[in-house]
Amino acid sequence: MKKYHGVILASLLVVFALSSCDKIKNRSKKLQNQPLSESAYWTVKSLAIDGELSTFKGEWLVSQGDIYDTIQTLQWTGNSPYGSSSFEWQFQDKAKVFQFNHRLYCAECDGTNLDSMDYLASALTGTYTVEKQSKKRMIFRSTGTVGFGGKVVELELEGSK
Repeated sequence: MKKYHGVILASLLVVFALSSCDKIKNRSKKLQNQPLSESAYWTVKSLAIDGELSTFKGEWLVSQGDIYDTIQTLQWTGNSPYGSSSFEWQFQDKAKVFQFNHRLYCAECDGTNLDSMDYLASALTGTYTVEKQSKKRMIFRSTGTVGFGGKVVELELEGSK
């Protein structure tokens, strides 16, 4: 009888591990808005810092790719005149957490070629909880961003398709 308990326990652990990976992959596909050919667009509906709405909005262009083979990226093009910035992203902890990191290119390394969006991007780098995620809407919230530590930062996105 004890032998069966070990087999059952091992089987349950494998199923649990696979379902955790599936959640991350499914959430990533929703953000990538698959099946699209090259990339997915999300409109930044709102950015709030401690409840105060920011004028920064724009669009996310999310690249497609296997989440286990490549680092996932997105391009945030701000509403004029703010410019654009690149980010790396990843879902973690059974897709309950969203890691969002500003990606600086060598052309920007000396700091003379930065625009407003780059400064905001650095400040927004951090770990976010996934508050809502559906095919058309996502909300991420953080109190641990690089530039707004301790303040509640909330990003709300609206899908294009």
